[in-house]
Amino acid sequence: MATRSKPQVASATERSHPGARTLESQRIAVSPTPKPDAGKPAPVAVSSLRLAVAVLVVEAIVLLVAGLVLIIFLLTGHPHDRVTAWMLAGFALGGALLLGWSARGLRVAAGWARSIAVLTQLLLLPLGGNALSAHAWGIGVPMLAAGLVGLGALFAPATTRVFNGG
Repeated sequence: MATRSKPQVASATERSHPGARTLESQRIAVSPTPKPDAGKPAPVAVSSLRLAVAVLVVEAIVLLVAGLVLIIFLLTGHPHDRVTAWMLAGFALGGALLLGWSARGLRVAAGWARSIAVLTQLLLLPLGGNALSAHAWGIGVPMLAAGLVGLGALFAPATTRVFNGG
């Protein structure tokens, strides 16, 4: 009794590379040797990007301190609306974490981090303007300055080249 062999059908690899054969029996699983820093991308050394990271870090620190001070006042004082005060403190601490995470992503030129950073800087502009209209110069001027410097650094030509792969 003669056994019939199955007809071989050319795979996509064989069609695009006629000399290449990918038979199941010839595949060998090879895992590459990991490099020591394979999990961490190298930081990008562009001065405008470093400036944007520095602005985000300062903003994160300011929000963190504001959240912690608000919590201390909540624990030691008697606010009119305790629930709203706790929500504001949580919002400040969450914003600080988000800005810190975004600064870390910008440090390695992650595209998602730039979106968060731009949105944050854009939000600072009307908030700073509102503070100025309430004659809170000590709050409004730093907010506007941070927003404008951050946007300038994020849209600088050198930073744009890093994120566009150039």
